[in-house]
Amino acid sequence: MAQPAMRRPPGRAKVSADEMADLIDSVLTEYEPTLDSEALLLSTNLKRTLTLLGHREFEAVHKQVGYPAAGFRVLAMLWIFGELSTRDICKLSGVSRQALAGVLSTMEKGGLVERDRATGADRRQYTVRITPQGMDVIGPGLRIQNEVHSRFFGVLEPEEQRQLSALLGKLVAGQTHFVAGF
Repeated sequence: MAQPAMRRPPGRAKVSADEMADLIDSVLTEYEPTLDSEALLLSTNLKRTLTLLGHREFEAVHKQVGYPAAGFRVLAMLWIFGELSTRDICKLSGVSRQALAGVLSTMEKGGLVERDRATGADRRQYTVRITPQGMDVIGPGLRIQNEVHSRFFGVLEPEEQRQLSALLGKLVAGQTHFVAGF
């Protein structure tokens, strides 16, 4: 059976931000009527929310501290947990092993972290710790990030924020297949 011709959505300038999820849903479900419309709307809105929050964080935090999101997450994990193995940093920060090597090299050159090479069987594994200079970066960065989050979620009432947090936690807890860091 032939697929229906996909209609062209209106130009971007004619679609407001709050209409975007509905537009995506209507176009995709017209093309493939068996799609779960509710799941599609939820995932579209969640992805758009995360993208928007990421842009806000980048502008306010990562540009200011001079390190991308992955580096900032690694610094935060080291600040919270102390010295960590590279394996644990990957799990906690969600940064892949391949990406972590570059992130740590950049941060080590910037004096933010120190690495201790392993002397055991697997020489690729080593421990990492945050330096005093790294502490000087992460503290103000976390405060700025928290201000961004407070403004971002401030459009919700406190009870709505608690409900959203609980619902997102339930979604994470309900997953049977986990990925690095989750």
